[in-house]
Amino acid sequence: ANLDPDLQAEIGAKISGMSGVRDVTRIRIRRAGPFRMVDCTIETSPHLSLYKAHELADQVEESITAGHKDIDTVFVHVEPYRRESVSMLIPVKTVNGLESVIHEHFGRAPYFAFVRLDRDEVTLEDFFYNEFLDEKIHIGVKIIKAFSGAGVDVLFTKQIGELAFSLLKERFVDIYLVEGAPTVREIVDAYRNNLLQKLHAPTHGLEESEAGRIQESANTEETV
Repeated sequence: ANLDPDLQAEIGAKISGMSGVRDVTRIRIRRAGPFRMVDCTIETSPHLSLYKAHELADQVEESITAGHKDIDTVFVHVEPYRRESVSMLIPVKTVNGLESVIHEHFGRAPYFAFVRLDRDEVTLEDFFYNEFLDEKIHIGVKIIKAFSGAGVDVLFTKQIGELAFSLLKERFVDIYLVEGAPTVREIVDAYRNNLLQKLHAPTHGLEESEAGRIQESANTEETV
């Protein structure tokens, strides 16, 4: 039996909000003398590497023991995410529903389409304006931080820089490479049919990102 429902609720609320944790399916608490033992099961991306899964388990363990000296032992079981719902983020050129076309670069897109895929049902939940377009550096990082509470599972992009890529991977977001100029609808269809390549590295380094931003600013000034 669970001996501490209040602690169970506290732990559940704490770890369910951690990056990489898609769901918390079980928390059990037992007492052994003056100490307590916590046994929990979390779900995360099925594409997560073994190394990252162990890293996530360690983070969850540290979160549970923080502030509770009487918790002596923590067991964290990591399982693949089983829910059918997937939240997707796509940088786009214009706001045109599911017919919006992907933009050339993640950080320089004027808009982002937020899409949810539930089994075979595609829902376009919202569009977001890129409020960081006039920033000088690290635009992609600022975008990611702005979306930190949106629960994004997957990003589709044609190009992404080193810093943005690393931050997304730290937050356990899967990144897929898109080629050509497909619409949001076509991208989601390609994803459902396993036709897209998963990115394991950024498409370019930090220096190229900044050089591209400088050139883009110069081109804009010439046309004004």
